[in-house]
Amino acid sequence: MMPRIEINLETCDKEGLCVQVCWEFVFEQADQDSFPVVAHPEKCIFCGHCIAVCPSGAITIHEMDMANFGQHTAEMDIEAGRLLDFLRMRRSVRNYKNELCPGNWWRSWSKPRAMRPQGETPRA
Repeated sequence: MMPRIEINLETCDKEGLCVQVCWEFVFEQADQDSFPVVAHPEKCIFCGHCIAVCPSGAITIHEMDMANFGQHTAEMDIEAGRLLDFLRMRRSVRNYKNELCPGNWWRSWSKPRAMRPQGETPRA
């Protein structure tokens, strides 16, 4: 399914963060004075990073639940030390088995994957 991705040109501030974070190169921007455009919607993997980084909230992917992408507020701020402690507590331990995963395991595991934080997008 090709996603319907929309950039609201009335609210877009042309920062181009969507272009910078998209791993699939869905967006293109000719220069800093031009608006980003949805050049390759068929490549979208519905990760939502473009929506999350857009400071003006100008991007909509109609096939995604936009309620998952609220605006950051001061109440959400957390001290760096507390955040690091939290992340240390969330470390996982993997116990690998020499057997196949159940058939539906991948589907249930892949949904939260789309919401996980990513590193910087490599650019050529």
